[in-house]
Amino acid sequence: MVKRTDINKILVIGSGPFVVGQDSEFDYLGTQTVKTLTDAGYQVVLVNSNPATSMTNSYPNLRIYLEPLTEKFLSEIVRKELPDAILANAGGQTTVNLLANLQQNGVLKRLQIKIIGPNLRTFQQATSNKEFHQLLKQANLPTNPTLMLTPDDDVISQSASLGWPLMIRPINSIGGTGGGIAENQNDLVEIFERALAISPIHRVTVTHSLAGMKELEFEVLRDQSDQVVALFNCEQLNPVGIHSGDSIAFAPIQTLTDSEVQTLRNAAITITRQLNVVGSCNIQFAVDPKTGQFWVLKATPRLGRTSAFAAKALGYPIAKVAALLAIGYRLDEIEHPFEAGATALVEPAFDYLAAKLPRWPFDRISGADRKLGAEMKSTGEVLMLERSVEAALLKGIRALDMRIDHLYQAKIAALSDEELTAGLIYPTDEEIFYLAEALRRGYTVEDLSHLSKIDAFFIEKINHIIQLERQLVDKKADLTVLAAAKRYGFSDRKISELWQITPAQLLALRQEAHIEEGFQEVNAIASNPLVHSQRYFPTYGTENEVDPATTGEKVMIIGSGPTKVGQGSEVDYVTVQGLLTMRKLGFETILLNNNPDAFSTSVGVADRIYNAPVNLEAALNIAAVEQPHYIITQLGGKSASKLTKGLAAAGFTVLGASAEALNQVHQPAKLQALLQQLDLMGPTVTELKAPTDFAQYLATPSQIPFPILIHPNPAHIFSPTEVLNDEQDLQRYAAHFQNDVHNFPFTVREFLSGDKYEVDGIYDGQQMLITGVLEHLEHSSLHSGDAMTITPAQNLTDTMLQRMQQVFIKVGQTLKTTGFMNIRFLVRQEQLYILAIDLKGSRNLAFLDKTVPEKIIAIGVRVLMGTKLSELGFTPEQTLIPQGVHVKMPVFSFTKLNKREKLTENQMKTTGEAIGTDLTFEKALYKALEASRQPLPGFGRILFSIASHDMSVGLAMAQRFKRLGYQIVATAKTAAAFQKAGLVTDLVHEIGGSQPNIDTEISTGKIQMVINTAEWRGPVSVLGAILREVAVMHHVPLITTMDEVEAILTVLESRAFAIEPLVDKED
Repeated sequence: MVKRTDINKILVIGSGPFVVGQDSEFDYLGTQTVKTLTDAGYQVVLVNSNPATSMTNSYPNLRIYLEPLTEKFLSEIVRKELPDAILANAGGQTTVNLLANLQQNGVLKRLQIKIIGPNLRTFQQATSNKEFHQLLKQANLPTNPTLMLTPDDDVISQSASLGWPLMIRPINSIGGTGGGIAENQNDLVEIFERALAISPIHRVTVTHSLAGMKELEFEVLRDQSDQVVALFNCEQLNPVGIHSGDSIAFAPIQTLTDSEVQTLRNAAITITRQLNVVGSCNIQFAVDPKTGQFWVLKATPRLGRTSAFAAKALGYPIAKVAALLAIGYRLDEIEHPFEAGATALVEPAFDYLAAKLPRWPFDRISGADRKLGAEMKSTGEVLMLERSVEAALLKGIRALDMRIDHLYQAKIAALSDEELTAGLIYPTDEEIFYLAEALRRGYTVEDLSHLSKIDAFFIEKINHIIQLERQLVDKKADLTVLAAAKRYGFSDRKISELWQITPAQLLALRQEAHIEEGFQEVNAIASNPLVHSQRYFPTYGTENEVDPATTGEKVMIIGSGPTKVGQGSEVDYVTVQGLLTMRKLGFETILLNNNPDAFSTSVGVADRIYNAPVNLEAALNIAAVEQPHYIITQLGGKSASKLTKGLAAAGFTVLGASAEALNQVHQPAKLQALLQQLDLMGPTVTELKAPTDFAQYLATPSQIPFPILIHPNPAHIFSPTEVLNDEQDLQRYAAHFQNDVHNFPFTVREFLSGDKYEVDGIYDGQQMLITGVLEHLEHSSLHSGDAMTITPAQNLTDTMLQRMQQVFIKVGQTLKTTGFMNIRFLVRQEQLYILAIDLKGSRNLAFLDKTVPEKIIAIGVRVLMGTKLSELGFTPEQTLIPQGVHVKMPVFSFTKLNKREKLTENQMKTTGEAIGTDLTFEKALYKALEASRQPLPGFGRILFSIASHDMSVGLAMAQRFKRLGYQIVATAKTAAAFQKAGLVTDLVHEIGGSQPNIDTEISTGKIQMVINTAEWRGPVSVLGAILREVAVMHHVPLITTMDEVEAILTVLESRAFAIEPLVDKED
């Protein structure tokens, strides 16, 4: 094997904070890339601003910079480190854009830095409409006429010849952000302006839309010697027009003939060669289902979402191979992962089906536009491996962790035929459920294929599921039907519901009839592998291929499942560190997880990996085969923690908190009782179990301790949590939510204001170690996951910290728990209140682990296994001390979710996080804002539109902005208040009003920041929602809490000079 010897130090750029369209798949791909380069002996410099990643964990030969991914900071790092080369294939579009900026500013040329892997010329050819279409013509491949337009172009006249509908895409945006399909001139102008604003280079492509065609993808690897491998192909359930990241995908391609697949394969290889790609290239095609004619939609000459899908579906280390190709290896010099003696030139072939299902955030974000289109909106995905489409779909639905067990939703069953048909024509994230309901009502497969533009092959598979439902109802206790239902993916819960028996009774019946799940090994050669992958999937379509024999003790760890709002890559980081620590301690590790984007599901992280839904049925089936000595649910977030009770009840040893302890801290009334028992203070709690309780509560407003925090039944799919300030707020809230019986019981807490702290610790049964203290920079009702936080705490006294330590010890002793703990505190007037207690690894651990020299998760895992903190060298009541000052900044993806809102409520909405680290608070906060893609304007106009209760504070802040040189603009009510106080304020009218109005001022670049707070955090006014939407659409920083404004002013004032005119002197 020959690797490049002309380079020694390689710079790798990460993807930054995760947003919709660029998520944790880049952590998996980036981590594998970094490890490959360091293992090859190169010095690697990594720049990433996302602390919630395995990529930023310490490895030999790796130097990590947790700095903002901006041209300014990256240029400084490049000048400091002087790398020989930059590899830009594992950080998504963020990396490509940054690399282009570095070349444009001359840094790469001046410092003679090479680009390895795909180069900028390759990226330019792939993204330049003119060059890419010229490339396709030279290769005799069909093209779809496309225009590339700028802000100076007349989109209506220039696109007139293309014909409706039109597809508009911003160039170099992430996940299709800003794109859309226009059916008329009004749509065209609106989408065009939005796309121009979002494109980093303000360029937009306009083409005739191929919406309705089949969409297919190929993943190709190519080396510097022009050897190629067509590694993977997949087919989208939805047609062209819906972003591929929002469509269910199946691999291999299901509905084309072998000849048609070979034609696309050859075209994909030709394009990869024409682009001169070294590494991985993804090519997307559109195919006319009637004629078979195809068009090339796009080529992406780097690793991406489909690369992660391919890698996990095949068990193939695609990022590793791509990195080896970048440093000079050829495909015929790289060992095949499954076939001893073969090379990576051998194309994979597999004898099972892989399905990828998107996971949307609409259960956590109210008011979002759920319609599917050119912009990607899902936050995560699950991978299901099975023997049939039906089984993959049903298991995938359960794996999404939406509290949905089958292809059925009661609310969709209650729709009229007209509403159902509308949902089929204009698909949302619930489209698959609409299709199933339509089939139950007698719609034909052909009718549904015509309405939805989904191939009849897939609808026929859904119809088969409906037929099996009917057979189960008609033939209760029929073992043949039972075996068929299990083979095609039905859950025990659904079958027992249809048979009107308990799941336990059904399980006994299955076991007696020997209808039991087998486990098939994942391999990509469709035969007996010579090298075992140790990755398995459960299926009733095969015998068990697992050999559970072992000579050591086994530990089974439950993973977190799909990335979603409130549970992302930061939880998978904890899972990974737990697995690696266990292996170092000599345990054999078993992982249950289904997230194709997670690093934990990579080959080699665990000894054996099971791809299955993270639910009790799957966990028990795996545990029955493996018979682990211990099971850990503390490292996989809420999804894993909720399995504790069922696993313990089945007789398995679950380490850490018991199910009883978890119930004690998660049930508000029980937590209140626990605090009273321990003589600790917390907010008062009232539970409203029925409409009569709510009526009685409303009848006695004088007894309500306003402000209050109220939330409906958390088991409801969307349960918005609100802070209500007075009786009027409560009446309005009740009018919206109390009529839905599924919202009961409501939990009402006294809302306390003060300094908030999140404290993480490890308890060994006797001794407590505080592993981190995060102080909230905002005093609003933000969910802790959506708040800006800082460590070390700036306002916490040593005395109060000691009191917090004693709370941990009291709770640990009373609940008889060990391992990880997280407690949220509030300090007000020297009084300590407990807001919440959690008994698992918190989402903060990944962040905290990057701020201290100790390995926090490794310590916690050792304690779970019985090691005492004193044995690890820690003294009683010790607190780990951060090195420097670190700010954690939430990152939202509202650009993706039109008609969305950045609400300051206790329902977490962040999709990612960024870190700012430096020696002072002001510098760390500045970096955090830059890293979270909220660059602070150095000059310009600030628009205020704020609630009545924020007016006095807002006025003081506006005056501070004015002293810094900014101009103040405000809507009518805010402007009147400011002007009355003597502050010079320009009036701007509401959207749709006379000029100047908000829409035109923002869209023409005359507003540099928007500060908008709502009167009541329920369904806010239409004008308020539109204001926020316009700000986000045009990438204008949107601030929705006064605490955040205070933090921004702190940064700006620390960086500003006092420039004032000389004061006039009196005569």
